Amino acid sequence: MVECERQNFASMCTVTWLPLEDGYEVFCNRDELKTRKPALPPAFAERNGVRALAPIDADGGGSWLGVNELGVSLCLVNHYPLQIPNAAGEKRERGFFEKDGDQGKSLNAASPQSFRSRGLLLTELLDCVSPEVVATRLEREMMGQYRPFILLVFGLLAPFRMFVWNGETMLHQHLNDADLPVTSSSFETEPVIGSRWRAVNETVREKKIMTPDLLVRFHRSHLPERSAYSVCMHRDDAATVSCTHLRVSPVKAELRYLPHAPCSGSEPKCFSLSLEPNENLLAEGYQARAKLNAETVAESLAAQMLAMELRYE
Repeated sequence: MVECERQNFASMCTVTWLPLEDGYEVFCNRDELKTRKPALPPAFAERNGVRALAPIDADGGGSWLGVNELGVSLCLVNHYPLQIPNAAGEKRERGFFEKDGDQGKSLNAASPQSFRSRGLLLTELLDCVSPEVVATRLEREMMGQYRPFILLVFGLLAPFRMFVWNGETMLHQHLNDADLPVTSSSFETEPVIGSRWRAVNETVREKKIMTPDLLVRFHRSHLPERSAYSVCMHRDDAATVSCTHLRVSPVKAELRYLPHAPCSGSEPKCFSLSLEPNENLLAEGYQARAKLNAETVAESLAAQMLAMELRYE
């Protein structure tokens, strides 16, 4: 199993999303050590004939978030798996969103001496036409060359997906509203995740109706206080360094990128990518996504409550 050296790889993120009748929105806070280079602003690129838009990690050369002209977007979060005891009292790794009974899917796991940047995997997947194609590509990937990560995949034509690579196994499930936020931290992982879940409950879920404004407020929040635990994170050695708001409709993707902490009050820079997906497929995709979300939201909430209980036992 690949061990994460948390003191040297302290990238963190908090991601939320909002399905819309004609598309979706994604919000992402990126937290980084202050010793890392500032990211490069979003840039257009083409891979296998597919245009895409993504900010660039100046250290690794990849990205943590991107969208292509087919309406598919990806967001990658570093994963710091938790250790929990099994029935025999032995500790085993549990993926952040693994449910009891999930077996996961084992993939080839080579053990290179040095790891490849996870952000490069995201940029290589930006030519995928759907979340299903992303799943197929991941099955063929030599996952052992990457440290653990969570990959969120959004699309206009299919239900959202989440893939969790924990260093040994790839876990996957459909993604719905009850799963947000997806967040990680190399510092005090369990307390930080718990704090941000409580923050989203206070700023978003208690309002009953989720809106873009509520999610923007959540990503700016300093609950319970301005610290390592808040969504807009501040530590002596690390901080939230950017906030990205992505809005995808059938005709274009709008990316609002703020290269500062969201509490800074600065105005984001806006970028736009034209889309031309098939309208008939879009209608079918919206219906399938809505049906899946309605059927699984209660089940997912129950699973998340169980996961939280296990973390704090």
